[in-house]
Amino acid sequence: NGSSDSTADRARAWSDRLPRLRVLDASTRRGPSAARNIAASQAHGEVLLFCDADDVADRNWASALVAALETADAASGSRRYDLLNTAPFGPSDWPEPTFTKKPLTHLPAASSHNLGLRAEAFAAVGGFDEAMRAGEDVDLCWRLQLSGYRLVGAPDAIMQIRRRTGLLATYRQAL
Repeated sequence: NGSSDSTADRARAWSDRLPRLRVLDASTRRGPSAARNIAASQAHGEVLLFCDADDVADRNWASALVAALETADAASGSRRYDLLNTAPFGPSDWPEPTFTKKPLTHLPAASSHNLGLRAEAFAAVGGFDEAMRAGEDVDLCWRLQLSGYRLVGAPDAIMQIRRRTGLLATYRQAL
């Protein structure tokens, strides 16, 4: 999606161990929603798992999300901060799988950095809204539930999250 680091090359280095691995060029459409939608459009499986490149998935992350998706259409895992940060917990951190936001506090939402979905549910609601620059994951979760799909928490699907330090770093990440 326009990355100028060596992420694509590092991914390709796994091709001998993951023969079906494909590195996609999503630079024609900008933003995380576009990159995720492009990847989802090329996926062949029944389940889609989303995470961010700067976080670290627990060894059982994928299997825990897939297990949760046996009885639900979408699932969100837990967050931990102790592996990638100097402090194990910060003021804006939340470890729980789901959260609520105004105005639809009766509908839980989840972050796209630790999210699993049934591919058919993702496609049925049109994936991530590429016009949104923030909150696209909350929007997706709400559209799924308003369309009758079920979102559950998967506490054993643990993602270690890299917290930004300082206002400038947080602002850059948001951009």
